[in-house]
Amino acid sequence: MQFMVVEVLRTTDHTYRHDLESFFYVLLWMCARQSWRNGFAGEETPPKESLLRRWEIGSFKYIADAKEGHMTVNGVERIMGEFSGAFESVEPLCLKIEKILFPLDS
Repeated sequence: MQFMVVEVLRTTDHTYRHDLESFFYVLLWMCARQSWRNGFAGEETPPKESLLRRWEIGSFKYIADAKEGHMTVNGVERIMGEFSGAFESVEPLCLKIEKILFPLDS
């Protein structure tokens, strides 16, 4: 459920835009969570608790509310704070995608 889009979690019909939003969630997830497990972090240590944990546990409504709260510039910046240093170069791309997908929240 961590890659399902907010509108689909709230039972809206699926469109191509939702695929783009899902890709964005995968990108954030890979940089913030998987990079620590795949050895990209070097000597860095991962955060003790991840904001993205809220995308995994709970009802569809709970997960949708958590994602909606994270899909602002400030929310995405907090998630990017969990990236290992190896992924700093991806941060501008993440902010651009957030601005395209969620223009009213930017």
